[in-house]
Amino acid sequence: VGQIVLIRVKVFGGLAKIAVGHEITELNDEERMLETCYLLKGKSMGSQQIRLKATENGFTEITHHTIYKSGSRFRDKYLYPFLHTKAIREFHDNVKNHLNKN
Repeated sequence: VGQIVLIRVKVFGGLAKIAVGHEITELNDEERMLETCYLLKGKSMGSQQIRLKATENGFTEITHHTIYKSGSRFRDKYLYPFLHTKAIREFHDNVKNHLNKN
């Protein structure tokens, strides 16, 4: 708890890069849940809960629940869903690549 996580999201084929910052605000071992909140003074406010669940075939199912709000209806309705999905995919790809190296 308290750790800062920065994710750089590439958009438009890498022509632009957007930094997204989160602070880990809760870890719950019993529920296998991690909660993060957007950093203060950013363009948006919100949090994410990431839950891990063991599957019957030995894999881990990862579920994300996001609550998000900014001062821009356009950003909330059009930009955020696209960028959020992209950031989550990049994050999971980075984790998968890291695990496959070891």
